[in-house]
Amino acid sequence: MQSTSPRPGRRTVNRWSPSNQQLSLCEGEQQHAESLEERALALHGGALPGSRGGKLIVALAGLPAVSRACLLAALLGLGGAFGCNRSPPPEPHPPAPSTSALPIGPSLLTEKPLADAMAKLREAVGGDVMALELRIYPARIVLQAQDPARPSNVDQYIYKEGEVSSPVPVKLQGTGKLEDNLFQLSEVSLDRIPPLAGRALTELRIEDAHVGFVSVKRDLPRSMSIRVRVKVSSPRKDAYLDTDLDGNPLDPDAGAP
Repeated sequence: MQSTSPRPGRRTVNRWSPSNQQLSLCEGEQQHAESLEERALALHGGALPGSRGGKLIVALAGLPAVSRACLLAALLGLGGAFGCNRSPPPEPHPPAPSTSALPIGPSLLTEKPLADAMAKLREAVGGDVMALELRIYPARIVLQAQDPARPSNVDQYIYKEGEVSSPVPVKLQGTGKLEDNLFQLSEVSLDRIPPLAGRALTELRIEDAHVGFVSVKRDLPRSMSIRVRVKVSSPRKDAYLDTDLDGNPLDPDAGAP
């Protein structure tokens, strides 16, 4: 699988995500974009700083066949051949938020609902959860975690409306090492996430903005530390606040979604 070339001297792994327009979509609808975003979370690393360069690693969780074709077309620049649009057609007005993005009941970016949801996710995975990535949206949580019974496998779980989905296998492609990308979920102080989401809105100062999601993952290939990223969205622009687990700011890295 091909991707845009990484900066010299960096061994990088790309997430093909609609949110940063690295993936050409067959459907231009926002709901479909959300679906692809939560299904195509990718490894960012597989190499410690200073190690030799490597190939792309991509994690695809249950991507439908038509979307896989569009993904390949996007990577090869063949979107037209597959009937895939490079981007959604322009709209005269900003699209209304998808109803699937709106929480039913309290937002999961508040302390008690988040704690309850994470307890159910931990129970579903079992054991001391080794996570590849955690993404917390206002209405759902997406967790990619190592299978405790088969450590070479990663499964994806989605918590929504009080229920945890059945695990979906995640296909890992490339030469990076899975163990370099995993982190113990217990290392993350979840009670710090809701205040961090509010802080992002205050510091980024974007008109009519809301928190799109909060992601937690290793900051590879930059370092082995765990990065917490808050995405703030508005009809006009998106922006990010990156911190470590203690809330200390990290330098922004446009290449790391």
